[in-house]
Amino acid sequence: MRRFLLHSIILLIAFFVFDKAAYFILSGYAKIQEDNRLELLLNGELQHDIIVLGSSRGASNIDAFQLEKHLQKTTYNLSYRGSDVRFQELIFRKYLEHHSAPEKVLLVVDNPYAILKESTLGMRYDRLYPLAHYNEVNSILIEKNQHSWVSSFLYFLRVHPNQLVFNKEKQKSKFPFNARGSQLLPDKSTSSNNLTFETTVNYSNKNIDPAKVDSFKEIQKLCLKNDIQLYFVFSPDYYQFNERFYNEFKTEFNSNANFIKYSIQNTEYKNASNFYDISHLNHRGTRIFTQEVAESLLKTN
Repeated sequence: MRRFLLHSIILLIAFFVFDKAAYFILSGYAKIQEDNRLELLLNGELQHDIIVLGSSRGASNIDAFQLEKHLQKTTYNLSYRGSDVRFQELIFRKYLEHHSAPEKVLLVVDNPYAILKESTLGMRYDRLYPLAHYNEVNSILIEKNQHSWVSSFLYFLRVHPNQLVFNKEKQKSKFPFNARGSQLLPDKSTSSNNLTFETTVNYSNKNIDPAKVDSFKEIQKLCLKNDIQLYFVFSPDYYQFNERFYNEFKTEFNSNANFIKYSIQNTEYKNASNFYDISHLNHRGTRIFTQEVAESLLKTN
């Protein structure tokens, strides 16, 4: 009996040590992430006057640092490449939980994919996994069926296989973040040399994702509740602006929101040298568009 108890105690101690080691693996993996914006957010270190949300268009097409200099308002970009509005809503909710409400939120809309069942945009679980040692992050992963509920008690169930190899080079982004969270794209791109301006863009409102519509409306409600000025921003693409999507979007979400639409008449947006690819401005193009956004914000004020 004594031997059984002794073995049981040893096993419990070993299991405790094993689980603690999993915690250190998780926290160590978080430290090698180049994109540490979400961890700064969770720690309440991103208090700013203006917050930018969006996918890669938000990340690359708006320079938060430039906007800050124009408006004399602290600005930070919390856009995530490849994210859809459901993830953007999650980021915004977490921001409000850990910070005072900003004055303004700029949400860069993916035209015409923002509310469609678009496979290239989704929930960025890969940004949540490295922070699974935070209980609030793990709770989200449990809610989204990414982790078992048992992981609430056991850290080793929060570890993913790719977190067992600490390769800092793999965590580096191809496009570095500037001091205010934007990911500006270089002026020179081999793809921009071969761009052709598209005059038609397919869009059908028969493929709308109700969950994404709900997320846009939830963001509107959060802004109304917290007295935040919300701006839906439509940035340039190297193809014909989809007026049908814009009008339908504006009709659906016109309450408690302002709209900033790039100047279609500006010939700079038909110049391929201002684009990195068909959907993203390069650094030069971003400077032009950010200036336009700043001027629009100053007018609304």
